[in-house]
Amino acid sequence: MANIHMGYMGHCMIDGIQYLITGSSLNPAQVMEAPDVVQGYYMRKGWNYGKVEIGGNVTGPLHEYSEDLWPLCFERNADGDHLASGGIEVDVAYYKGEGLKFSHAYINSLEISATAGDVVQFTADFVGAKTDETADPTTAVDRLQSYEEATCSKLITWDRVAFEAVGITATIKNIQSFTLTLNNNLERMYSIRSDYSTQDLYPIDVVAGMREISGSLSLYAEGPIFVNGGAFAIAKFGANKYGDYEADDRTTINFAVGGKFGGGDVIPVTTFDVVFNRPEASATTSYTIYTLNFAAVCNATL
Repeated sequence: MANIHMGYMGHCMIDGIQYLITGSSLNPAQVMEAPDVVQGYYMRKGWNYGKVEIGGNVTGPLHEYSEDLWPLCFERNADGDHLASGGIEVDVAYYKGEGLKFSHAYINSLEISATAGDVVQFTADFVGAKTDETADPTTAVDRLQSYEEATCSKLITWDRVAFEAVGITATIKNIQSFTLTLNNNLERMYSIRSDYSTQDLYPIDVVAGMREISGSLSLYAEGPIFVNGGAFAIAKFGANKYGDYEADDRTTINFAVGGKFGGGDVIPVTTFDVVFNRPEASATTSYTIYTLNFAAVCNATL
């Protein structure tokens, strides 16, 4: 009989903390390249292995023993062009203790989503590299041989999520769902070095691009979707002309997961300023939902 294994016997550890996941695409990917060239024959005659790209995501529900992933993808070094974490370890076992250990992974983007009536979900997208440009490639990806059984825990439900738009809570209320995404726009850097004997196909560094914080709110409709003097006032949710808004027309957002702004959070209170797009709605035979998209800008402290 074939010795076939089920994936639920695997596990995922992010920076030493076990997460209950529904899927992972994190892998060291490498493409065999065989270009079309003039060669006197119709079967390709030249090929090579391309660069190694370590990356992919991990997704699943947040639970009470999860830890705050936000600082790992948020905090930058003094120059601002690298993540301060310097790379964390991510272990993905596909069954029992057999899998891959990514020893130098960075969180490229983190998405937190909550829907009323459901558990809070997260998706972390990773980019991996070696510990430094001269390190052995096995410092980037190695065989995992360890077995971790999860602790019995409660999943974080929607009633343990707080979202506040300071000063306009009378407008933004009865939230049906929200999604928040932090994107670092990480980029793998490859190098040609003087001594070809030390070269390999792995990136020598991972640099951080412009930080993007964006999200969307879905609200139960309690009235008309007016912009002019209605539920969503000009200068907070759009403009008809240039003079309708000022550069500092921003709204402070607070959100937390796990403790309602009261401590003991899986994601403690996080604050930043955003600008909202105009509200959008769609016609439906079910309950009416207004959608508000936003993006963080002009945050001197972020």
